[in-house]
Parts: sequence; structure tokens; C-alpha cells
Amino acid sequence: MARSVTDYDEIAQLIEQLETTPEEQPTTIHSISSSIIQKFGSFARNDAFAASQDPVENKKMEWLVAQLDEFAGIIVNLISSENETIALTAFAVALKIALINGKYRHINVQPLIQEIATASLQAPCDVFLGWSEYLSSDDTRYYFLRCVPEIIDSENEVSRQCDRLLSVLGSLENLPQDNDQIVAFYFGKPKVSKSAIKSGKGNVLSLNSHRSAFQRAWLATLQLPLSLGQLKQVFTTMHATVIPNMSKPQVLMDFFTDAYNHGGPIALLALNGLFSLIQDYNLDYPNFYKKLYSLLGDGSLLVSSQRARFFRLLDLFLSSTHLPATIPASIMKRLARLSLYAPPGALVAVIPFIYNQMKRHPTCVLMIHRTTDVRGPDADPFDENETDPMRTRAIDSSLWEIQMMTEHYQPNVAAMAQILSQPMRKPSYQLEHFLSHSYETLYASQKHRKGDAPALEFEDVKLFDDAEGGIMTAWSL
Repeated sequence: MARSVTDYDEIAQLIEQLETTPEEQPTTIHSISSSIIQKFGSFARNDAFAASQDPVENKKMEWLVAQLDEFAGIIVNLISSENETIALTAFAVALKIALINGKYRHINVQPLIQEIATASLQAPCDVFLGWSEYLSSDDTRYYFLRCVPEIIDSENEVSRQCDRLLSVLGSLENLPQDNDQIVAFYFGKPKVSKSAIKSGKGNVLSLNSHRSAFQRAWLATLQLPLSLGQLKQVFTTMHATVIPNMSKPQVLMDFFTDAYNHGGPIALLALNGLFSLIQDYNLDYPNFYKKLYSLLGDGSLLVSSQRARFFRLLDLFLSSTHLPATIPASIMKRLARLSLYAPPGALVAVIPFIYNQMKRHPTCVLMIHRTTDVRGPDADPFDENETDPMRTRAIDSSLWEIQMMTEHYQPNVAAMAQILSQPMRKPSYQLEHFLSHSYETLYASQKHRKGDAPALEFEDVKLFDDAEGGIMTAWSL
């Protein structure tokens, strides 16, 4: 459909008005920007950006393209506005301009996507988080991930950039696992040859290209100086959502091993991802169990907020029945020793954990049936100062510490400790049932418990008989 000169004049006038409107008028900027993008969208749907045999129509198209590019430059600059309304409006409009460029002009949208991403990452307002709404489209996500390594500015508020990147990258889910699953396109499905798809070299229809872009984006982010809180955010989900979607997860080996060797809470958080690399990607880490044993250290994990997470991971790492018996024996003995001064909430997890490991590693059962008296630290062959679980001599020791727990002041702990002195006929315990206990939960479980009536050394006589009107029947006047 042919367009009148008035339609073109209106776009030029609106762009000029937008350029001169001060940022103190966000409502006006929003209205003008919306009007302009609606007009460009109308032009695009009527093929105004398509090449024509008519030189006059081509001149109009070239002029329209120039106006659109000028509009894009103004809008990208407004993304950096300190006014949140203006920044959010500009961000949404900029992506609609990218849509026109990709779907109707059929040009590469990567440069504009990079400009939008750069402006939004550095913006004073949290407009960058708006990317999460658009990254469900395979092509938008691909172009965005490709530009992440280029938009990071190591000299400009790195901590804020880390927060924003981790929030957006961490929100990515349901990523394609096969070329056939790449079906959601914001800019329209591109025409790519089958040979190009198979080669996987930089095209939006190739899973290899998507995974390479995903990997580069994460590596660029992880190279930034992350705070402890940011590292916790990374390690919490990396094993489940990041490692499986990388083209070569082995590149994270140094990152995980450095974190694991660091010790403390960082080492605990890195455990899951490191074990995934060992188990699924053949990472060679010969001192894994030695380092795992050292994490028990002084028992601080038994009183930390990460206790439940640690027991889950520890149970996973000891799940192989092909481990040398000395390793689970050392870990059980260390936990038993720590139980001597651990809080009751930790003890009700330690005891069923040890029971489960006994069921899983029957060779260690002799630690609870040993006839030789090894009770007490002086007679105990266990070397608690040894850092190598293969050399602690725990397998020659006894779990006398758990036997002592049968006299614990907390009834739940005392009852739980009895299980190791009985025939082990019960199935393994569901560890999850014991991981969330604390002083509060244990107190609540006992508060309403009704015990047996105490034994009395005299006859229980009612002094007042309601049937007699409250007269004291035990007295005579």
C-alpha cells in the first residue's frame, strides 16, 4: 500500500521532537517513542523496506532506513537514562527496532543487539534484567549470549555488572538439547543450509553454536572478581543448569578446583559441580576425598547453614560401593568424634547417616562390633590429626562416641543412638527427614509429648468430692 508524503513527514517531525524533548518529561518521551515505532512497524508490514524496481520507491526506502537508524541511535542513548520510565521504554522500543531490522529488512541484528546490551548493562537503572523476558526465543538468546564477552567493562562498577549478568544468565532454563528443538524465533527463522547447520559455525540453527555462545558468556562472567555472595549464587545451580549446556564443560576445571582448594564455605559450594566434572567429564582430581575429609575439620559444618547441603553431597560422594572401606570408615569416625560436642540438631542427622553408610559399606560394620576395648581417645587407634582418610586407622577403631550418645540429655538423640547397638535389619533411613532439625524443632517435638504418669509412694486420694458439694471427705470434724 502506497504511503503519502504526510506519513513520511510525520516520522521526521516526531524524531526531531523526540530528540529535543528533555528527560524531565518521561511521559512525553514515552508517547513519542511509541508513536514512532508504531509508524515504522506499519511501514515494515507494508513492505516499505523492500527493494523495488522503481527508483523513486528505492529513494523513499533509503530515506526511511536512514530515519530508522537515526531513531535507533536516539533510543539506545535513552536506555542509559537515570529515569527508569524512560530507560524501560527505550529498551522495549530498541528491541522492536531490532525486530524490524531482522524480520523485515533482513539484515544482521547482532550489532544492534550488542549496542542495546551494552547500554542496558551500564545503565543506572536495572533495565538489563528486562532481557530475561526476551531470552525464551532461541535467536534472541543466541545473539545476546554472543555479545556478553564484548559488553563487559572491567573499569565500570564491576560488582553491579556481575549481579546483572548472573541474574540474567542464571534465569536461562529449558535450553535446547538438539538442533530440532531450536524452533522459537523472534526475528523470523533464518535460511541456513543443512551443511552450515552441521558445521555448527556461528549460525542460529546449530546447537553447537548455541552452546559455544553460552559457554563464552559464562566464562567471561566468571572471570570477573565475584564476591562471596555472587559465588554462592553461581555454585548453587551451576552443576544443574550451566555445566550440561556447555560445549566443553572441562574448561571449568580450573575454576572449580581453585574454589575447592580455597577451603571453607567456598569449597563446600564447589563440591557438586566438581563432582559432576569428575563423574561425567573425566576430570582427574586424585585428592578429592582427601579434601572432602578435610572439610569436616573442626566440625564447623555441623553448625553452619550449609549443613543439610553438605550431608546430601556427602551421601552422594559415598554412594559408590567400590570405594576403599578406609574412606567411608574415616568419614564416619570423624563424624562420630565431632558428635561429642555437636548440637542435637546435627546429631539426629549424623546417626542415621552413619547407619546408612554401614548398610552401604558392610566392611565397616566391624567398627560397631569390635570386641577390643578402644573406648576413649587414649586407647583409640584413630589418628584424628591425620589429613589423609586412607591413613587414619579409623577402620581399626570403634564408634564408641555413638555409644555414648545413648545417654544424651536429648531424648531423640538418645533413642536414635540405640539403632547401632541393635541388629541392622531396618532399611536405610531417608536422610532428608533428619536434615532440617534444630533446637527449635526438637523442642517442638517434645513439648506436647505425653509421658507415663510418675510412680507415687502413697495412695492417690481425692480431697475434694464435687458430688458432695466440695466438702473435704478426707477430713472429719
